[in-house]
Amino acid sequence: MNLSMLNNDWIKSTVSLLVGWFLNAASPYITEQRERRKAISSALSDLLEIRHRFVSIESGFNALINLVPLPPDLHPGLQPQIEALLRTKIASLMPDSQELSKRYNDSVSLVASSDPLLGFHLRSKDTAQPMFATLNSIVVQTQDMHAAAFLKLLNPIFLKEAEKGLSAMILELARRRGWWTCRKVRKLLASSSDISQGQRDVIDLVKKEIQKHVEQPPVQSPPSV
Repeated sequence: MNLSMLNNDWIKSTVSLLVGWFLNAASPYITEQRERRKAISSALSDLLEIRHRFVSIESGFNALINLVPLPPDLHPGLQPQIEALLRTKIASLMPDSQELSKRYNDSVSLVASSDPLLGFHLRSKDTAQPMFATLNSIVVQTQDMHAAAFLKLLNPIFLKEAEKGLSAMILELARRRGWWTCRKVRKLLASSSDISQGQRDVIDLVKKEIQKHVEQPPVQSPPSV
């Protein structure tokens, strides 16, 4: 037998054995990376939707105030209450967020199974908007002028920090997903979105609430006997 042929067969067998061993060893890692990428993609999509919902409520409120400004002679103590009422109404007219919250928590659990630290940072990122809505609902129900005034002062800080935190987490997920995804997400977050038709429909529905509470006659005390 030719020695060169023997060497070639030996080399081929050795290379095939090494390639097979490498593929078997790398298969779990490749599968894990694929599942991790899938979980990150799902969490990124859900978190973008959460941020969009959160920002849409405030942009809808600002558009409503610009289109139908409150009367200039409105009592200063009544304005914060009306603003809290409008935010509550806009939030209530939007689609239910329970399904989105459940889907997001499932995605976070998948991420946490391969990256516990990232999963920890992703937890409770969907609670900003419900907590904000709860604060406004409490003000509306109690009709406490001092609480309404305090919430009005708190709103800009709360909204800015909540949106900042959501955007930072979204960019972190996009970076882990890949440079092309990160580029597209940065462009999406930087773009100024116009008022959608859905927001315009909500604005039309809420306009009546302004007139109802602004034009409501003051309660008169009964005449003395």
